[in-house]
Amino acid sequence: MKDYCSLVNTFMGCEPTSLPPRHGIAAAWRPIKGMCGNTSPEAVLPFSKMSCCAYSGAYPTGYGNCKVNTHGRIGKMYPYHRFCGFTHIRPSGTGFIDYFYNFALISPSTEPQPIQREEGEPGYYSCETAAGVFSCTVTADSAFHHFDFLASSGRVYVDFSQYGLNKKAPNLSTTYDRARCYLDGDVLLCATSFYNVPIYYAMFSRNALSVALYDGDKIGVEEISHDSYVGKFGAIFDFSETGETILSISFRSIEHAKELLIRDKERAFKDVRANARRIWNETLSRIDVTGSESDQRLFYTNLYFSLVKPTDVSGEKPYGFDGAAITDIATMWDMYKTELPLLFSVYPEIGEKIIDTMVSFFDAHEFLPNSYLISPEQSLQTGQAKFLSAYVFADALLRGIGDAAEMYRVLRSEYMSDAFAQFRATGAEARTTHTMDIIEGQRCLGLIAEAVGDTEFAKTLYTGYQKIAKVYSPRTGLLWRRSRYYEGNHINYSFRLHSDEQMRISAAGGRQRLLRLLDYFFGYRHPHIGYGKFEGFNNETDMEAPYAYHFIDRHDRISEIIDASRQYMWRCTRGGMPGNNDTGALSSLYVWNAIGLFPVSGQNKMIVGSPLFDEVTINIKDHELHLRKQGKGIYVSALSIDGVNAQRLQCAVSDFMQAENMVFHCVETPPPTTDRDALAD
Repeated sequence: MKDYCSLVNTFMGCEPTSLPPRHGIAAAWRPIKGMCGNTSPEAVLPFSKMSCCAYSGAYPTGYGNCKVNTHGRIGKMYPYHRFCGFTHIRPSGTGFIDYFYNFALISPSTEPQPIQREEGEPGYYSCETAAGVFSCTVTADSAFHHFDFLASSGRVYVDFSQYGLNKKAPNLSTTYDRARCYLDGDVLLCATSFYNVPIYYAMFSRNALSVALYDGDKIGVEEISHDSYVGKFGAIFDFSETGETILSISFRSIEHAKELLIRDKERAFKDVRANARRIWNETLSRIDVTGSESDQRLFYTNLYFSLVKPTDVSGEKPYGFDGAAITDIATMWDMYKTELPLLFSVYPEIGEKIIDTMVSFFDAHEFLPNSYLISPEQSLQTGQAKFLSAYVFADALLRGIGDAAEMYRVLRSEYMSDAFAQFRATGAEARTTHTMDIIEGQRCLGLIAEAVGDTEFAKTLYTGYQKIAKVYSPRTGLLWRRSRYYEGNHINYSFRLHSDEQMRISAAGGRQRLLRLLDYFFGYRHPHIGYGKFEGFNNETDMEAPYAYHFIDRHDRISEIIDASRQYMWRCTRGGMPGNNDTGALSSLYVWNAIGLFPVSGQNKMIVGSPLFDEVTINIKDHELHLRKQGKGIYVSALSIDGVNAQRLQCAVSDFMQAENMVFHCVETPPPTTDRDALAD
């Protein structure tokens, strides 16, 4: 097997964006958010609960050196990259999502140390300071820490009071509600909670000279018990030259944490690291590409960051029910466009659990949220979007994921709930984007209704869809300016991939007017004007917008925009992401763009882009799909599927899931189009 892990840079996107100057149409693009991937080089397995990495307290992952940022220049938190120890379970790629995890600080020093050197690969992280070399690797539930001290002895401090980031910023850090810590033979056990969310630890060292509990300044206490926050507490391990510790975490019970530890604690660090690499190689191998080494590095690094989240905590009962449980679907408003379609298509085992979690969550809590986190409150960021579960369920259905009857049951109940009463009565929401969310979501619900035989209800939903044209101004062909737009404006939300292409063309005032609007947006027209331009793959609000050219069959524009993004917006470096990775949404967008097909969320449609690789093999359930470029150039003149030419440069999801061969017929000059010379300034 190819060593896919050797092609992954786990440090990509962990520092402020540093990309080459943009030229051509890309010079007109206007990123609006803080330009950093917000990733970390954590040791983690695909979709696994446990992760471990150097902790600095920086935003938003706990790793690195970034101050809190939402837009503009990103400030440094400290004058150097520092190592405070290892923390566990952290967000990946997000912005501000209220909960930053970073549980249990395990440190070889009482003071932060400058990092002199770092090393990382999938499933492994290591750093060197003046005090020694400190490494970590993981299983799904346990973190293994290795400490090589330069001195003849060393001490490791465990702080179980650690939650979140900067302790001086209340909105970045969380204190524990209650805690109990004690030694059970040679196993250290701890039970805590934050905001009444329980977390349990079991910890072991096979070579410690001694271990003692501490409670604040008191060392050597027999047991620790607090009903509310009073300060730091934990344990101190003493070692001679080299130390190893193992930490297991559960959200279920202290007994379960101990069971996880007992299962893992006899494993050797080097074997755990090797097994992590094996698992990552197998997972990454489901998509095999043929191309230059630099292109492969960028592809597999983005694929890697697409598979870090969400997190499988099945059996942990984080939402109060048994069975499948997936958390860290932290930003569904990003993930539903690219990340979840990738998982449903290529990683169906996690896709099934995502759908099962959503169905079980509705049955337990009677609503479907926009995010699923380890937190007491799932109704976070409600202003971002509405009725996204409809898109997720439709995408799952189209790829053979989930129980259609169960998805229909909970989604129809959600739609008929009081939360949608205003929309059902008026056909509109206060926010124009929410109106679009729900109207397109009706189509998704109708798709599922038809799948289970409820054609009458599906008809009512499709009839209601006709209201969608009202969100566009007949004067401008854009969305109404007067609404509120999250992280954008009425222009960059105006190019959603509606299921009714002709409606969008008519709402714009015809094909030529839509072409002019798109060309302004992407910088073909008036590139010197900054307002209302494409955000340049910096943010999720318009990352699918290039494919709106498909409505008017201008695939030359799609190819040119995707090609410009490869030249200017991505590098396999620490500053190589153009914006927040948003729980894998941005990295999975790169994966789709490189493959050459873009999934239109909630629709049985994939639009051709500009394939990067000469050959791609994708393992889809029980067969392989082979995609091949025939000819050179960034433009695609035709697509053939198992020897049959597609009518347009698109394919059905069912074609993608069932086909064995797809051929992109590529050319170096744009194919002729009747609209090419019809622009008017």
